[in-house]
Amino acid sequence: MINKKLVLIVSVALLALSFSFAAPINAPDAKRIALDHAGILEKDAGKIQIKSDKKAGYDVYKVEFRTAEGKYEYEILSSDGRIVSYEFDMDDDKIALSPAPSMPAAVDRNSAFRIALQAAGVDEKNVVSKKIEYEREAFGSHYDVEFADSTYKWDFKIGEDGAVLEGEYEMKRKGLPSSGASLLDQSAVQSIVERLLGGPLADISIRTDYDDGRRIFKVHAAKDGFIYQAELNAFDGTVYSLEWKKQIGLR
Repeated sequence: MINKKLVLIVSVALLALSFSFAAPINAPDAKRIALDHAGILEKDAGKIQIKSDKKAGYDVYKVEFRTAEGKYEYEILSSDGRIVSYEFDMDDDKIALSPAPSMPAAVDRNSAFRIALQAAGVDEKNVVSKKIEYEREAFGSHYDVEFADSTYKWDFKIGEDGAVLEGEYEMKRKGLPSSGASLLDQSAVQSIVERLLGGPLADISIRTDYDDGRRIFKVHAAKDGFIYQAELNAFDGTVYSLEWKKQIGLR
């Protein structure tokens, strides 16, 4: 059984950007494309910011604007007007309302937040801050869900089907060891991580390092097709952060 503070991290394979080029667009075209996609009238978009940028080696226009519901951000290919990515960051006080246009029907913001809470083992009443964004990339859609309780900061990517695509947690306040504390040996560190992950680990690597003046252990290990990375207090074994992701080539 995995400790409830373990957060699943599953890497998402990025698809190569490959497009058949059409007529190039200009900045006003990019603005129109973004507004049309969002279903927003220009008079309701407030100040619209447009600038040229690069995305995976391609020239894009970045278009940003805000409405009464939240903030929109688009990346649009200047070569043919295709939308490379977009994000909609709904204001917290609007989260309980119906999803904005173009959001996935399978999972809404509240559902994504509940899924992340369940994966983290955190009760919503203990959440002290949160941020939920919807992002659509060339390789798929997901919600970025960030929240914190009194001890940890959490960050998740929740797919449009409700799957936990990525996640991690990190301790907010990392205390310094007490005077005269003894450094843990590597076998003790390995035992702590194995208990956390629920079983023996393969290809484990443990080394000492420093983080903001704190002596820590950095642990890299493999288990059941996944790569794990953890940082622990070098004296009492407190887990400062943990993340894991699928090994390349495994499904």
